[in-house]
Amino acid sequence: MFADGELVMNMSYSPFSVATGIANGTYTETTQTFVFDKGTIGNTNYMAIGFNSPNKAGAMVVINAILSGEIQLTQYAELRELPVVAAEKLSADEKAAFDAVDLGKGVLSQAELLSHRLPEMPASLVPVIEEIWLSEVVGK
Repeated sequence: MFADGELVMNMSYSPFSVATGIANGTYTETTQTFVFDKGTIGNTNYMAIGFNSPNKAGAMVVINAILSGEIQLTQYAELRELPVVAAEKLSADEKAAFDAVDLGKGVLSQAELLSHRLPEMPASLVPVIEEIWLSEVVGK
């Protein structure tokens, strides 16, 4: 509906969806992203190893590879996934490579996104939110 002009705003978990939409012609060249003044979510994907995994060591090797600067850079540049590396731990060359990624049109820089990012909510609050959701939304 946003692409058809029926809505003036669209929301997405992907900070690069606008660039992708502009690149493939879904969105106009003037489409822009923004973050709310009081913050925005900034969660990322996660990886876990099942308690009954038959090859925990192999899984750890794969996870370590995925978390490497090299793979994070590839995911950032090619898949438009937010990197999860700590910039202060990167070498000067790695920082330069991340900075050189062309994010496309209409998007905010990673620095701008991170400056508005709110921390993850504690997992202990999830049951409380689910209970409120069930009683106040589903139950109404």
